[in-house]
Amino acid sequence: MLLRDVFTALATLEVTFINEQGTNVTVRAKDLDETPDSVENNDCPMRVLMPLADQGAESEPGEVLGAGKVSVGQITWSIVDAYLQREQGVGKAAEQLPNLVRYAEAYAETISKNVLPLDEGYMRLKTFDIQPGQVEYPINSGRVYWGVVCVLRYVYELECLEV
Repeated sequence: MLLRDVFTALATLEVTFINEQGTNVTVRAKDLDETPDSVENNDCPMRVLMPLADQGAESEPGEVLGAGKVSVGQITWSIVDAYLQREQGVGKAAEQLPNLVRYAEAYAETISKNVLPLDEGYMRLKTFDIQPGQVEYPINSGRVYWGVVCVLRYVYELECLEV
């Protein structure tokens, strides 16, 4: 599976949660070729996928993968899946934060249950972090949203040898 395929697979993944008002909310991501230059409140909630510039790729030496397989090296790619709920200044923190936590829980459950479709070949999900709070989008724009930043780290095995 290529890195671009991972972005496409994440974009098709729907995250559904029940908000504080008891309503089902389903959010699908914008794929890379749909990435908006800016987001208005009436576009929210929305998910935006981005490569993580300051942690884009790291290479590591080979390792034993178990069951007679050895990797000769790997690259770790970081992907940001940002959930934008509402621009700050619209609504109070006490109204926004409970739904951020509900979304974060639903996201963790969704990613945990849907790792296998993204886990084919030499590409696999290694770790993910979820941080509810404030999200600036686009970066350095000064526009801050109530949201959740999810950082997924995928490992690409450069070559996998049978031993």
